[in-house]
Amino acid sequence: MNNGGTEVYAGPTANYVIPKWNMWLGAGLFFPVVREYDIPTATDDMRVEVKLGKVWSW
Repeated sequence: MNNGGTEVYAGPTANYVIPKWNMWLGAGLFFPVVREYDIPTATDDMRVEVKLGKVWSW
């Protein structure tokens, strides 16, 4: 199969730190700035990401 392509997304993000639990919560809204495909491909107009992280230390 030859279905490779390149996508680059950019956009704002925000993070909220929860020091009591040593965690963070992040959210981002991203829009495509580069789209290069070898074949016709369905793409999205924007991406929404939500992340939850925990810092583990000893």
